[in-house]
Amino acid sequence: MQCVVCHDAGGAEVLASYVSRQGGEWIFVLEGPARKVFERRFGPVAGMSLDDAMAAGSQFLTGSSWQSDLEWCAIAAARRAGKPVATFLDHWVNYRERFIREGVECLPDSIWVGDDYALERARAVFPEIEIRLVANPYFQDVRE
Repeated sequence: MQCVVCHDAGGAEVLASYVSRQGGEWIFVLEGPARKVFERRFGPVAGMSLDDAMAAGSQFLTGSSWQSDLEWCAIAAARRAGKPVATFLDHWVNYRERFIREGVECLPDSIWVGDDYALERARAVFPEIEIRLVANPYFQDVRE
């Protein structure tokens, strides 16, 4: 089962739009403003602890908080468990810093970005991992 892990509102908007377009069953680990974004989109959302999600999930998609450790912890746990994890970057700045906590860097298996500018920047910052251009689902929702 796929799992979304998110704290910040910006990432939550992108990930909620992505989930809405993908359909299917998802596990959610939501904290902070992300919970309100998902509940606005889907109604009451049954959340789960990160530990429970790691046990139940087969692949993970995260946001990238600047100040919360939630996504960083999810990336680290997924990597330790050998489960695929991708992060959708919803910003154009502080890319590498989003993956460092207390001097320890933890990168996902792949990074998703929603536009050509972000793709170019992310490839320059992270030449060591896969960078995927995924049409920004939130922008698609706004346009529609």
